Amino acid sequence: MSEIHSLAVIGSGTMGAGIAQVAAAAGYQVVMHDVEDPFLVKALRAITGSYEKFVQKGKMTEAEREAAQSRLKVSLAIEEVAQCDLIVEAITEKIEAKRTLFAKLEEICKKESIFASNTSSLSVTEMSQATKRPDQVVGMHFFNPPALMKLVEVVRTPL
Repeated sequence: MSEIHSLAVIGSGTMGAGIAQVAAAAGYQVVMHDVEDPFLVKALRAITGSYEKFVQKGKMTEAEREAAQSRLKVSLAIEEVAQCDLIVEAITEKIEAKRTLFAKLEEICKKESIFASNTSSLSVTEMSQATKRPDQVVGMHFFNPPALMKLVEVVRTPL
């Protein structure tokens, strides 16, 4: 496995936006993807507001905020995540939607990419079976809100 330099987040709801925010602040190049522009606009507003609060409270400098925001890209085109090292899905909690997404990611992503699900209740093993790389699929359950809860549960598949 290679190092992780870039990360994609699929889904820009509360959890997806929070994961993207934390990853960009940690120094990763981030692509946040969603299916509708208003979702991405709302997520960017939330991320910007959160970063601004961190600056006001002295938990982040203005330069750190600017750097984090410069590392965050949004896209309606799923193909934009294809070269990312780690792809974290944070979509609806429906197994078929997640399996369909992982099958699509299997088609478009580089073979080294690791797929992760933010689920806390669905079978990561079942999701992994939608790919040809079940050993590269993990659960990464971030706790809400990710920007404040510095805790992630990692679940590997038994494959």
